[in-house]
Amino acid sequence: MDFTSRLKAAEAVARKAGEMLVHHGRVREDGFFGEEGGGDTDCKGRWIVDPIDGTQSFMRGHAFYAVSIGYEYEGELVIGVVYIPYMDEMYTAVRGQGATMN
Repeated sequence: MDFTSRLKAAEAVARKAGEMLVHHGRVREDGFFGEEGGGDTDCKGRWIVDPIDGTQSFMRGHAFYAVSIGYEYEGELVIGVVYIPYMDEMYTAVRGQGATMN
């Protein structure tokens, strides 16, 4: 089996993640909490990330899965972002400022 296409996909994702790290870096005082592996709990603000929200759908080849990201500040969820790649739909919300799609 030729894994070239998978290698190219992995490279593209790694480069995009690296680009984001270089340009945005780790935000001082922020922690991280991943849906699969847990994370920081004793911080003022933390990012909550589920890289494949709807894992079972994704694994079965169904289109309805998403990337979900939230930001919690002092125990209150204040930012939410959900991106559905198959439909290219981006939902965002900031507490007190409403929500948008695309």
